[in-house]
Amino acid sequence: MAKNKCIPLFLMSVLVLAGMTWGCNRKDVSDSQGPLLGAYPSDAPENLSDRRLSDIFSKVSEICLETGDSCLIGDYNSKFVKRNGVIYVKSLNEIFLFDDKGKFLRKVSKVGNGPGEYDGIRDFDIVPGERGDEVWVCASNGIFRYNSATADFIAKINYKGYPNQLKYVNDTTIIVVSPGKKWINVCRTDGKVRKQFLDKDLSIASHKIAQFNKVGHRVFYQLEDSNMAAVYNELTDSLCMEQIFSGTIGLPTVEDYRSYHEKYGDFKFYEPIAKDFNRLSVVRTCGNTYYALISNSDGKMELVVSNGEDTAKFLYNPKEITTFNDLAPDVDVRYLITPMATDSDDGILFILEKEEDVESNPCILDIQGIL
Repeated sequence: MAKNKCIPLFLMSVLVLAGMTWGCNRKDVSDSQGPLLGAYPSDAPENLSDRRLSDIFSKVSEICLETGDSCLIGDYNSKFVKRNGVIYVKSLNEIFLFDDKGKFLRKVSKVGNGPGEYDGIRDFDIVPGERGDEVWVCASNGIFRYNSATADFIAKINYKGYPNQLKYVNDTTIIVVSPGKKWINVCRTDGKVRKQFLDKDLSIASHKIAQFNKVGHRVFYQLEDSNMAAVYNELTDSLCMEQIFSGTIGLPTVEDYRSYHEKYGDFKFYEPIAKDFNRLSVVRTCGNTYYALISNSDGKMELVVSNGEDTAKFLYNPKEITTFNDLAPDVDVRYLITPMATDSDDGILFILEKEEDVESNPCILDIQGIL
């Protein structure tokens, strides 16, 4: 059985695409509604070592995904999505489906060059359809629709270009991320591009595995580990750039990334950026709830959570003994960064991999309550 390799990417890796810059016109700016997640909490962070994770997260369930030769997750680029009680996991060129207890259900495995077959999976999303949920696979030869309940092929969307990331917005709109002069494309659900934005710019060219978030009617895409995001407003059908948090929190701006890229060159600028700035490593939303993790320049981590009414932030050092980790005491506390590769319709997901179980599929910590 192949060794499971999904977790290391969540801890340290990003994928690199052709880059982008922002171009906001006057109409875009007028549609701005302010910071996406509101004000960054101004109070000094509480020391997490004085608390327990169970004090912060509630309604917690651990879901261990079934392991078998037909469903072993072995991809560094794995993405975990939960929709309507079903857990979808990208592994190499397949998507595994598990129920909410971790039982393996079926898989979408249609790699090839024939009708209804994709040449590889770059991304996927779960889309509500007339006959139940559908799995939309993003491949270089198009976007492919499959029935979630049967894994049967439904139809192909002939997107003109090379789609790298996909986000379903509503029954008339999807967002496709692809390399080229314009990087983010607002499309009809038949693949026809309606709007484009973000010009090529290698200084802000990397992306996280699950990078789209939604707040109300605004779908946003964080730029690098900055405090800025590209935003699509589905009510006004407009585009703009917004701050994620308001307030001064030491995060780099897009202009900082450009300046450091110009000074140090491709890929070499990430290390000096990390030394000089804090970085918003993870931001994940679900309804009025959000989870954010900031990597401080001194090596410490700042955890910020909100349930829509109450907000709190906590400071911890991942290199020290972490007595607060009572939810998964036998797993390295770095699992707190794994929501960068997950998406859920009813909570926040963490991926757990125990060192002694490297030949097994990971477990999922499903959090449905904060504070």
